[in-house]
Amino acid sequence: MQAETGFMSITGEIAGEPMRLGVAFVDLAAGSNAAQAILAALYARERTGTGQSIDIALFDSALHFLANIASGYLNTGIGPTRFGNAHASIVPYQLFDTADGCIALAVGTDQQYRRLCCDVLGCEALWTDERFRTNAARTRNREQLIPRLAAELGRHATAALLSKLRQHGIPAGAVRSVADAFASQEALARDVVVTAAHPRLDQVRMVRSPLRLSGSPTVAAIAPPGLGEHTSEVLAHVLGYSTERIAALERQGAVLCADAAVTSR
Repeated sequence: MQAETGFMSITGEIAGEPMRLGVAFVDLAAGSNAAQAILAALYARERTGTGQSIDIALFDSALHFLANIASGYLNTGIGPTRFGNAHASIVPYQLFDTADGCIALAVGTDQQYRRLCCDVLGCEALWTDERFRTNAARTRNREQLIPRLAAELGRHATAALLSKLRQHGIPAGAVRSVADAFASQEALARDVVVTAAHPRLDQVRMVRSPLRLSGSPTVAAIAPPGLGEHTSEVLAHVLGYSTERIAALERQGAVLCADAAVTSR
């Protein structure tokens, strides 16, 4: 789906091959859209008393996720190209190596750029140079600017550089591994990892729901269900099937209930 909707064509190095993102985000976006549509339909039913069906497509969700890329193409007819870890229309907005690591730097305004050059790097020449004073100019002259910026940023250690960037209101962050992200102060402060009991594994660890509501806290985490774990419950209590009918469906191989799933393993 990433290939069919254009995402791979805009992802990857400039001279490299198209590249897929590391997460199946199209599936996640479609699921999120479905949840929103269901909530909207339920709210509409409360007001009108009438239910409705919803139609959510992976393809639609992916094209919608193209966001500004889609708007740019649809209104200019010009197809986007790959920029690696850089940004097509904002400069500097990309990864830079430091003396001991790598950071993502996002300089979104000309004033942020001025503070980067003058207050953080102490290199006023990068600010006074007319080729770099505005974002439009920096975009046109990125090939001259980026190597000079990279050299300046590469002189600094990551932690000290990030501290100074944040002090002057310039968005930036260290490039972390997944392990580093879960071990970070932010993850600990947000209590993002939860543990749930599991009948065979003792316990499993999961990421806490990102939905934080003051008056409606999320329920305690439970382990993902095993194969067929809730089949009988759903058929009996939601659909009203009798024990005999469920047993018949099992014999026909139409459903798999928990006991049969355990036996099959």
